[in-house]
Amino acid sequence: MVAVLQSTGCRRAVGVPRGSDLLGAKRIVRRTSESEEAKSGAETIASWVIGEAMKMGATIAMFVAIAYGFKGVLWVPLLVTYLIALKTYWIAMAWK
Repeated sequence: MVAVLQSTGCRRAVGVPRGSDLLGAKRIVRRTSESEEAKSGAETIASWVIGEAMKMGATIAMFVAIAYGFKGVLWVPLLVTYLIALKTYWIAMAWK
């Protein structure tokens, strides 16, 4: 099937990369790694803080959506489950 689609010019529709596409991906990866090396420590910390703030905002928005969307929610089990999910990486590190 892929050979038929390639012969009809539908190469991109099935996700078969061309040689130039692979070279383009290498260029993107190289540019990304070079730009990450050039960042200062302050830019790296600022991007981390912004990312964490976005995650907290998304979490708060989801809890607000739950509060308004699901009137019969049991909050104690929900919050306990949320805290357990947050701490699973500590449990995994302790088992190593």
